[in-house]
Amino acid sequence: LVGVHENDPTTRNLTALPLYAINQGLPLLKVKALLQPAMNLNGTCETLDWLEQNEPEIHNSAMLNFDVQRLRDAAKVSFSVIMPTYNRRKCISRAIRAVLTQTHRSFELIIVDDGSTDNTEKEVHRLFPDEIESGRIVYVRLERNVGVCKARNVGLMQARADWIAYADSDNEVRPYFLSMFAHAVLQDPSKDAVYGRFINVKSGSVIGRPFGDGDIIQGNYIDLGVFSHKRELATRFGCFDEALRRLVDWDLII
Repeated sequence: LVGVHENDPTTRNLTALPLYAINQGLPLLKVKALLQPAMNLNGTCETLDWLEQNEPEIHNSAMLNFDVQRLRDAAKVSFSVIMPTYNRRKCISRAIRAVLTQTHRSFELIIVDDGSTDNTEKEVHRLFPDEIESGRIVYVRLERNVGVCKARNVGLMQARADWIAYADSDNEVRPYFLSMFAHAVLQDPSKDAVYGRFINVKSGSVIGRPFGDGDIIQGNYIDLGVFSHKRELATRFGCFDEALRRLVDWDLII
């Protein structure tokens, strides 16, 4: 990976990026790259696609495993990615492109413009007309600035996919962002929310911990940018609390 910190645990990890390693000449594929979704940043589906085209015997052998077969359906998991924005014309295009280049393709990007006054809407329509025309991007403009909670709630009301993910208009998610979520969903279908840890690209530190290791009421260790949940949870428990001005992510996650 280019441009990541040397302490980033995903660098120089042959299991994390198996397709990159194979294309660089590595003559093997670790089994956990197919059986443990969190270990394979390329995604199990993408890895199986490569095997089917290039090593059909290995592909057929892998598909005899029920757990591998189940993860093959990850491409069918769909997401509505909600991106609120306010006066981010200068940087939003990078955030949008990062979502559009996901290896997982079953998603819509819902941009909720919270009353921007810097021509954000015009810039997005200029740069991404085809994606807006096709419905890949749904652009919703609010007439006045109402705050991020209301903006995200508008996005939730517009969402059509079964699963919700969140992206900020000044951040760039990695290309396997949604693939990780999709495989985690299939790995344990009984769960209705999933999350990951995230990396501080300046320090290389990994932030977050397993759910069982901490009391979420006592302190938040889940970032909304690496959190995904079923859409119906918003109906069952409510959306973002529009009366709050701080700790809104933590409140929703609780």
